[in-house]
Amino acid sequence: MAQNRKGFRLSRRALVIGAAAVAGIGWTGATITRLSRAPSGPKNAGRIADLDGSPLAQAASAAPPPHDPALPWITQGGDINDVSALSRTPVYGIVKVTEEKHIATALAFARANGLKVSIAAVRHSMGSHAFDDNALVLDMRGFNAITVDEAARTVTVQPGAVWHDIQNKLHPRFAVKAMQSTDIFSVGGSISVNAHGMDHQAGSIGGSIKSLDVLLADGSKVTCSPTENPDLFRHVVGGYGLFGVVTSATLDIVPNAVYHTARAIIRAVLTIGESLSIPVLAEGVETPEQLAFLRAQGCDEVQGYLLGRPQPEADALSNGAAVIAATPLKGQAATDPS
Repeated sequence: MAQNRKGFRLSRRALVIGAAAVAGIGWTGATITRLSRAPSGPKNAGRIADLDGSPLAQAASAAPPPHDPALPWITQGGDINDVSALSRTPVYGIVKVTEEKHIATALAFARANGLKVSIAAVRHSMGSHAFDDNALVLDMRGFNAITVDEAARTVTVQPGAVWHDIQNKLHPRFAVKAMQSTDIFSVGGSISVNAHGMDHQAGSIGGSIKSLDVLLADGSKVTCSPTENPDLFRHVVGGYGLFGVVTSATLDIVPNAVYHTARAIIRAVLTIGESLSIPVLAEGVETPEQLAFLRAQGCDEVQGYLLGRPQPEADALSNGAAVIAATPLKGQAATDPS
């Protein structure tokens, strides 16, 4: 009686699937290893490779134009990355902008030499939205003046200003009408993506903009608003810097009702704790003014960035002692920062 014997044979489909799986596991492992580096490890890891293997960076010109000595270059050539450290991008150079003249000169130089221009500040727009391959990059962080007009209830800011500095300038009487829940971003960056605000009633950042001054690629300066040059305004707000460089923005500000409400709540909680002989811990103390207010109200315990920010141990002890010594306890002379 004949017996049919089937030998083991690997099909072409299984071979292809197996090879793809091995490659996928290897790519995933390498990527996870790179992304899981310790906080003290390298922070300029480069771009995540495309699965199709296509080159990620465009080739630079074989004969790039010489860098204009009239511009304040941070780097000539080199590369730039965003805060994710996953978007390392080769650039023509980075200009440190501290005045409007730097922007106008850079735009004229780029126009004359056929260079692309990118605008960047604190670089939290992930996926390298803030810069392009071999572009001239305008670093706007030093272009950050803030001017408050209390009578008009507006604040006029340069695009490199961050929301934290603006709020500190307005505090405690006023607050911006709309901003993101985190105050580390630049105004120019928030306008470029028309970021939504914390308060759903206020809507996006665009709804709080009174007017913008914009330098266009041809070097002309234009003021735009919802009523003046409205088409340009709609393109610039949420336009990712593609339609011009914002040189100043005038924004609505409002009374800081949340600040005064929070102070009243803090006083009430501390009174309840005192009446029940329960210690009260205040978290998130970031400024000497906040600590002074809490100590003046008799708060038992505090913690937060002001006292626990990363610093050498000796500095932490001396700085903490200095802050506490400068803030009177309840019953001593103190000034309520409100």
